[in-house]
Formats: sequence, structure tokens, C-alpha cells
Amino acid sequence: MSDETPKKTVDAKVFYVSKAAAEVGPASAADPWLNTKDYDDTLIAPYSKFALAQIADEHGYTRGILDALQDNTAAFGGRLVSAAKVKEDSEDAQDAYFRALNFIENIGVNGESLTSIRRKLAADLFRTGEAYLEVLVNKRGRPVAVKQIPSHQFRITLESEPVRVTRTVVKYSPSGPSLDTRYEQPRFRRFCQRMTDGTTRWFKEWGDPRDIDAQTGKVLDDPKGRPLATPVIRFFNYSSWTPYGVPAWVAALVETKGASGVSRLNLGMTENNAIPAMAILISGGRATQGSLDRIKDFLESRGKSRESLASVLLLEAESELESDPGNAKIEIKPLTSDQRDDSLFGKYLDHCDEQISAATRVPPMFAGKGQANEELRRLADEQVFAPCRSDFDAIFNAQLLILHSRGLWTYESRGPNITSSAVSANILATLERTGGINPAIARRVAEEIFPAAAEGAEWDESLNRSKPFSLTLVENAKKDNTGKTTQADKMPGEPGHIVAPAVPAVSPGADGKQKP
Repeated sequence: MSDETPKKTVDAKVFYVSKAAAEVGPASAADPWLNTKDYDDTLIAPYSKFALAQIADEHGYTRGILDALQDNTAAFGGRLVSAAKVKEDSEDAQDAYFRALNFIENIGVNGESLTSIRRKLAADLFRTGEAYLEVLVNKRGRPVAVKQIPSHQFRITLESEPVRVTRTVVKYSPSGPSLDTRYEQPRFRRFCQRMTDGTTRWFKEWGDPRDIDAQTGKVLDDPKGRPLATPVIRFFNYSSWTPYGVPAWVAALVETKGASGVSRLNLGMTENNAIPAMAILISGGRATQGSLDRIKDFLESRGKSRESLASVLLLEAESELESDPGNAKIEIKPLTSDQRDDSLFGKYLDHCDEQISAATRVPPMFAGKGQANEELRRLADEQVFAPCRSDFDAIFNAQLLILHSRGLWTYESRGPNITSSAVSANILATLERTGGINPAIARRVAEEIFPAAAEGAEWDESLNRSKPFSLTLVENAKKDNTGKTTQADKMPGEPGHIVAPAVPAVSPGADGKQKP
């Protein structure tokens, strides 16, 4: 019997359907500054802005977070708001309003809207840490149009020596705002744009009075006959350790790249069937060569077709013991559940998402993950989105719009409505009843909550916009022949109305005494 005792061995054979490996990532993409360490006097960026934009767009969660930043800061448009002490219906204010409005409505090249341009700027700013806006001017040097230029094509230079300039600013006084001039000595940078084909073009900073050669980037003493650089406004996320802008999500750059790598690994496992669909276990024997050939033929020729649903596969095994030829056992164990459930590094991916949200301070719900939370939405708008909108407004108003609006009007970005309409209506009604709001303020608040209100009817010239509407109604209803209103005439609920304590009604009784 000892001669018939089989050796304990394990023999494994793998059959699979071969397929081409999956292609992941862009087929062809080139960084225009690749392998260009030194170019004239431009500074080398600490990160490849091209690589940053590519990495951010290839990872789904990071892309969702950055798109949320882009949309919540730039996708809701804006409006013109009068400055303090400005009489909106005055001739000067109306002239400045329409000048500013025409500039905003026709600001883009080829009819592109300001909102569309801002979304492109925001996409660059939040991905690469910088954004560039080319300013097209007329013969008098006033801006007439703007155009966004991809930030990954730019490098910056060192700051120049101080240059004396005259800048237009808004001067405020009790009578209202007015334009004034101020002498300054700022330092300016120059900017080099390098296209994918290797060609370069130079720009100067907005406000720089010097003539810069657009081909060489050199300061010209005599610009005659030379192409001159046009100005750009540079938006950047300030960093204390580099003159270049650094996007917030770089703090989670390792997690972003790690999550993308894990996703590719999982894709490779799925595409190449790293976990087989089934295992055929044979104990006490081995499969015949005929069975092995049939399994291989079945998988390669029929296993991928719908006809396989009605197929029958016959397996044969032979015992290793001559005295017990029926000892071989065949067991088929499906592994499809393991295929579906085995996604590597699930907890690691969750950790990466958390780090990306922490770096950008944008809650996961904005990327479609987790439950919606109105409190988190309010905090995100208050602490992240609204400050970004204010930063753009400040630059746009101080550097571009001021030359058209003369400081009488400013551009104010709109944000998402984070307050329910019912709550807003109740607040307005309460303020109006207590005399805390006038028609001008109510109209402005209504336009903020309901943008369509800006297209409403024109003001009635007889209406006093600065007086609470309830007071106007009371005065119109209670005026005497002289056109004056006394305090006794004030209606209940009107500011200033004195409410006397209630006195129960009485009537004389039979004994002559007063009885209730």
C-alpha cells in the first residue's frame, strides 16, 4: 500500500482570454516649458503648471472640488451697485452707469461674456495657482476688452526697479465719490508666454508705462517700428516662499497622485482579470489532458459569446491511486463575488479625498460625495467662495471699471442663494414694517435674491426711495388739507405711533354707578 500513497503536490493551470492593456491618460500632451531651465531672465516655477493642471483634471474627486470652487466663485454673474452718497438718478450717475454697463456687456473678444471669462480664470487659478487676463486698450489707453490666456504657458521675471506712475483712484467725501490721481513707485514684472511650438511672446504688467518689446521682452527707449507688448492682469494665490502662485490643493498633491495611481491599479486588475472568474479544484487525482484542452478551447472561443449561456462543459479526472480509480473529486468554486468586491485601497482612497477637501476647505458634498448639509454649504460660501469673489471684484473695480464708472458704480459678484426664499421674504417684511428698510434697499436685496428683479419696472419719480414705504403709505392716507401729518394721526404699527393701554368698556347701572 505504501507504493500507492500519492505525493502531496499542488498543480495549478491558468486559462485566460488575452486582451490589449488599457490605455490611461492623454495620448499626447506637451508642456511648453519642458526642458527649458533658463530662458532669458524668467524665473523657474517650483511646480510645472502644466503638470498641475493635468494631475488635477485626471483625478475625479480633485476635479469635482476644483469645479465647485470655479462655479461658486465665477458662475453666477454680477451687477452694478452705486457707491455711497451717489444719487442714482442724477445725470452724472446715469452716464457713468451706462458707460460701465456697455464695457461689461462688450468686454469679451468675439462676444464672450464676462462670466465665461471669469470661469476660465477661476479654472486656471484653482488648478495652477495663477491666471492671466490680457487687456486690450484703445488709443487713449482705456480698456475696451479682455481675453483670458492659459496660465501654464507663462513664466514671470524679477521685479523691476521702482517706476514712477500716476494712478487713478476713488476719493470719498460727504458729497459722494470722485476721481483723483495719486503718484506711486511700484515695481513691475514682465511675462513670457511660450506656446507648444516653441514660439514666445512677451507681455507687460497692467499699469506699467514702459514700452516693452513683444518679441524680446526688452525695455525700449525708442519703440518706433517695434511690436509692443500688451498688458496683462495677473491673478495668483500668494505664497510666502515663491513669487509664483501656488494652488491650495498642492498641500494634498501626494494624495491626489496616490489616488490616481490606485485607480489605475484597480483598472488594470479589472481589465486583466487579476482575480479569475472561477477555480476548478481536483482532489485525489488530476484532470485529463482532454479536459484541460476543452477548458482552454471553451474560454478562448465560446466563453466571450452569448451562446456560452446554453453550453455544457464536460470535465474528466483520473485518480492517482490504481487501487481506487474512483477517488478523484472535482469541485468548481465561483470567484465572481470576489471580483466585484475586491477594490484595492478603499480606505486609502477615502483618506485621500479627506485630505483634498481639507487642503481646499471645500466639503465633500460639493464633489458629489456624502450627504448635503446646508450649514456646511453656508460656511463654505462664507469662508471660501465669497472671499474669492470679493478678491476679483476689488481688482476688477480698481484697475478696469473705474475708468468707465468714474467711481460712482462698482461691480459686485453674485453668489448662490443660500437663504430660502420664504426666510428672505419674512426678513424683508419685518424690516419694512419697522421702518428699517426703504424701497431702494428692498430693491437691491430683491435683486440679490432674485436676479430677474433687476429687469423690473422703472422707479416711480414721485416715490421717495430713501423713506420706508410704510411711512409713505401712511402719509398719503392721513394727510389733512394742509398736507401735514400729526402724531395723533399715525396708524397702528407705524414707527412713532403711541399705543394707549386698553380700557374696558363701561355703562351706567340702575343705581347710577358705572358697571363694566
